[in-house]
Amino acid sequence: MAPKKEPPAPRPRRLRALTEAERTLWQQITQQITPLRPAPAPKPVEPPPAPAKVPEAPIASVGGPMLAPVKPAEPAPVKRKGPPPIKVGKLDNIDRATARRFAKGEREIDGVLDLHGMTQAAAQDRLIDFLLGAWAQGWRCVLVITGKGQEKPDHRPWPEPESRGILRRALPQWVNEPPLRGKILGITSAKPQHGGSGAFYLLIRRDRDETKRGPRP
Repeated sequence: MAPKKEPPAPRPRRLRALTEAERTLWQQITQQITPLRPAPAPKPVEPPPAPAKVPEAPIASVGGPMLAPVKPAEPAPVKRKGPPPIKVGKLDNIDRATARRFAKGEREIDGVLDLHGMTQAAAQDRLIDFLLGAWAQGWRCVLVITGKGQEKPDHRPWPEPESRGILRRALPQWVNEPPLRGKILGITSAKPQHGGSGAFYLLIRRDRDETKRGPRP
């Protein structure tokens, strides 16, 4: 008896591609369909964990105490150059006409100060008061009498040894020290009619805020 032949396997159906009109119609239908259950929202993506911070290695300390941070050096203050020192008879900083009249004793004398017979300390205090007052009043030329003193010691008793020519030698130094420094323009020995070598003419610098000249003493 011959075996039964099995029926041949059905051939797969070949799907036909949708036309453009069919595809458009299908999109319109799907847009009108309301889903029974909404699609679940996508889970938020968590950012990756930050990498662990590696501790910095301690700086190896050098033996010895810790030094404080060095501050930048501040610029050194600029020192202002003061007026040149005043010397007896040196009148280079004065114009020629004024210097000539001043050295000859032809300038009008605004005030006279007599230090003859005073001690050195008393004479210096009196000179400072006198010249500062003259400078404030706008005086220009004053006469200061110091006395000639004794160049050589003798056997006569002197109640005040400091008066032996010290005032005459000290006066040029005093006018170059504060508070008189910068107030005097020139100094020169007086003429015989005004005391000769025992007296001095002093030319006073003008004050920028000069007021009216005061009365003469």
